[in-house]
Formats: sequence, structure tokens, C-alpha cells
Amino acid sequence: MSSRDKNISVFVLDDEPIAVSIIEKFVGETEGLELKGSSTDPVQALSEIEQLKPQLLFLDINMPEVSGFDLLKTLGDNKPLVIITSAYPEYAIKGYKFEVIDYLLKPIPYSDFKAAVDTAIDRQKLLQKVQKEDPAGKNETNITDGFFLKVNKENIRVKPAEIAFIESLGDYVKIHFIGRSKRFLVARSTLSSIEKELPESEFIRVHRSSIVNISQIDSINGSTISLKKAIEIPVGKTYRQIVQKVFKDLAIN
Repeated sequence: MSSRDKNISVFVLDDEPIAVSIIEKFVGETEGLELKGSSTDPVQALSEIEQLKPQLLFLDINMPEVSGFDLLKTLGDNKPLVIITSAYPEYAIKGYKFEVIDYLLKPIPYSDFKAAVDTAIDRQKLLQKVQKEDPAGKNETNITDGFFLKVNKENIRVKPAEIAFIESLGDYVKIHFIGRSKRFLVARSTLSSIEKELPESEFIRVHRSSIVNISQIDSINGSTISLKKAIEIPVGKTYRQIVQKVFKDLAIN
């Protein structure tokens, strides 16, 4: 199998030609991606996506005639992996209800693009592995059962409900627990890899280097989130609007 065959096929949809050009450029500069097609017309793109069957879709939301969400509804279970590209943070929560890989706010720096792509590549590898091992889809997993991390020579089960927050430490992650006798563990992994194991409705990325359990948050004040036990977590500038939107939606009017 050639390296080209291993690439993830990509389709780009945005009603702004300049936005399409930027993502196309990023795709061309990124190992592991192959541009399959692009469009500025969501109606035309729908038939092209169904025909080309790309594995990854970069999708704008606020488009004329057909919104990005309308397109995802039409594709249904046949939709590829999706990374939303939008200038509007208020669409983020709804976006994650469609199980998108990531939500990138315009203007998009390449570093954010690459981080999202790395997550997509990891997810695609996982899908391929599951399909290979269980082609009939008989073995279902429950995310609440948790996942395993190798710590030293021991595999330790981590349940999402036991996590207070997670920090990135370069090539390692530090997971802080709720109610465990051992308050934290450090394992060789990435924050993006851990993030895909967590229920999206219960956890939120608040910084490039931290994820928090929403149930553990006491308050949010500008660029800082206060957790129970007086722990403070900084909110990254990129994530600030999305975090504020989340808690606005959760607030009781």
C-alpha cells in the first residue's frame, strides 16, 4: 500500500472562496491528508460529498440556502468526520451535538488546524481498527465504562465520572481525580487522545493544555475558571468565547 493510499481524503466547504483557499493550502502542507474536492456552493457540495465519499469534511456553518447543520442532517449517518470552521463561536455547542471532531474559529492559525487534523487522524485510525476487528459492529462499547492508560508497567482504568480536570505536560497528561485515594496520575499520552474518550456533554476544553469536568466548575470569571476545592484553571483566549457560551446556555434565566 502506498503512502498516498494511507492519506485521509478531504473535502472543503465554505461559501467564501478565500476561506476555501486557506484550508486547501493547509491541507496541501499537511502530511497524511489528500484533497478530494472543495466547493463554495452547499447544494452542489452535497451531491459531490455523497459521490466522492471523503473521510474528513471541513465545514462552514453560516452559508446561504443550506447551512452547515442542514447539510449534516441530510448526510445523517453517512457523514464523514467533520471539523467545523466558523467565525461564530455561538454555533459551537450545537456543532458538538453532531459529534464533530473540532470547532475552529476563524481566522484559523495553522497550529489549531494541525491539532484538529491530528485528532481526526487518530479517530480515523480507531474507526478502521474497530471495523477490521468487528466488521459487523457487534461489539459495542460504553464510554462511561472508561478507558485504560498505561502508567509505568500497569494498565489503569480511568472512568470519566472520576475526572476533575486534565492537564497537558508535553508528551504526558496529568489526570486529577474526584474521590480517589490517589489524587492524580501521570501517563504518556496527549490531551487530544484523552479528549476523544470523554463524553462531550460533560467535559470542555478550556485551554490548549487543559480539559475540565463541567460538573466540577464552581464559577467562571473572565479568563479564569474556579473548580471545587479552590482550584483555578486559566481559560485560553481561543476558547474564551466558546466557554462563555457554554455557561450562558447552562445558566438558569
